[in-house]
Amino acid sequence: MADTEILWRGLTIGGDTDIDVHEISGWDDLDDLDTSLDQPRVRAHGDHPGPIYSRARTVTVRGAIANRQARDQLVQAVLGATPVSSEEEPLTIETFGRRLTAGARLVRRSLPVGEDYASGHVPFALAWRCTDPLRYGPEKSLSTALPASGGGLAWPLFANGVLDWGTAGTSGQLVLVNEGTADAGIVLEVAAGTTHGLPSGFEISAAGRRITYGTAVPPGQHIEIDTETGAVLAEGTADRRLELLNSDWLLVPGRDQQTGAPGSLTVQFTSLGGTRDPAALLTARWEDTYW
Repeated sequence: MADTEILWRGLTIGGDTDIDVHEISGWDDLDDLDTSLDQPRVRAHGDHPGPIYSRARTVTVRGAIANRQARDQLVQAVLGATPVSSEEEPLTIETFGRRLTAGARLVRRSLPVGEDYASGHVPFALAWRCTDPLRYGPEKSLSTALPASGGGLAWPLFANGVLDWGTAGTSGQLVLVNEGTADAGIVLEVAAGTTHGLPSGFEISAAGRRITYGTAVPPGQHIEIDTETGAVLAEGTADRRLELLNSDWLLVPGRDQQTGAPGSLTVQFTSLGGTRDPAALLTARWEDTYW
């Protein structure tokens, strides 16, 4: 499986290394989904369907170390990368031409010493548990200023032989695209600028949904909103969740199940009230998200 590669704590498994991968299970699979919220029909056959949820993902990699000269060094590299830890860390796996990452904890390691030990062949098995079953591509990022009108035609026309249309305007919009199969959460960061700030707050809207921050953001301050977790932080530490007047959490939809077209979401950034800092900036960060 030379075109398959696993990255964990700086250790590369598979690919062009001598740590061969024979099987990966649980990564591109969907384990049994939770249908416990289905309700039996009364005096009728079948159930009323409820929402379906995916639980934690368990990923198992089986393979072998196959290098007589470097056997001990390779085994020590595997041992060094697989101590016990309660903290989730990024597990990156490339299969079927796609490299994705999930938060994971190592829950099993097997390195049996068998009859092929002297020849440098050591089988292994590693297992991880991912409490979040979703898998993520590389982070994407887009930024926009607040809406601003363009300069328009400058008079007198053709004063220098060129028709001057003035400075370009800004729509205050971002188009977020998700190539994945699951809805993607967004981290929205608002920088209030350096002079006036946003004295009356701001609003971020899309597809009829709104996130309204109804209090002043002083110059130099940053507000970060995570639409996946619902966290609202000022300067990365102070909780500002109660300052939201509307909290319709925005998600970038996954691919259309009928057409296969990537999902997209057009986000609008506006200030509340008349005064605002022209240097205020909205930055959106998200990842292609896959089941």
